[in-house]
Amino acid sequence: MFDVASSYVDHNNGFWICGFDPDGELVHTQAVRILDLSGVSLATHLELHRHKYITPDSTPDPDQTFFSGPEALNTITGKVGYQGDFWLRAKGLAGPRSQGATALLSSLLLELTVIAWDPSFVFAFVPKPLAAKGAHLRYGYMHCEAGRWIGPDQQVTDEDYLIWMSAKDLASSFAQAAKDLQRPDSLLTKPAEPKPAIQMADLSSAANA
Repeated sequence: MFDVASSYVDHNNGFWICGFDPDGELVHTQAVRILDLSGVSLATHLELHRHKYITPDSTPDPDQTFFSGPEALNTITGKVGYQGDFWLRAKGLAGPRSQGATALLSSLLLELTVIAWDPSFVFAFVPKPLAAKGAHLRYGYMHCEAGRWIGPDQQVTDEDYLIWMSAKDLASSFAQAAKDLQRPDSLLTKPAEPKPAIQMADLSSAANA
């Protein structure tokens, strides 16, 4: 979906985020593109463009391989964002994976996506082993549904979980994140050193304004 040799991508329908360490080494990439699925479900889109989503060499015949399973495939429609190509180097930025960088970076991309396009939905695919470890939660997604790629002989050629959020989910997620970032009132109303009561009252009022 992000290879310009097989898919049309420019600044109007997609963008990349790249992260570098202090030495200029690439340590992170992720991308998103917007899909116009007006009057079309994600199920239909994946049927028509499955070659762009199938893992290379995972099936004997991509022409006869289809994705199935998630109920949301038939309800996701409209202006839809697809998040993909998320990579974060295991060693770098003092070990970013162990410091919550995945959630932070994914949230950054989702917020920029909303600012740029205000999508009705966003979705991504997560391999089954990562989904079993709760990868969708680290990426900040509220919904996770099991899916399978079915090959020409009805065999399961690959297993990807569909993770997704609606516009309402995104707004709720951002509101909660903003609330979590607020400093507790106790930190503002209980300074380390005693202060006159009038200053305490002013500070408390400012905090609640």
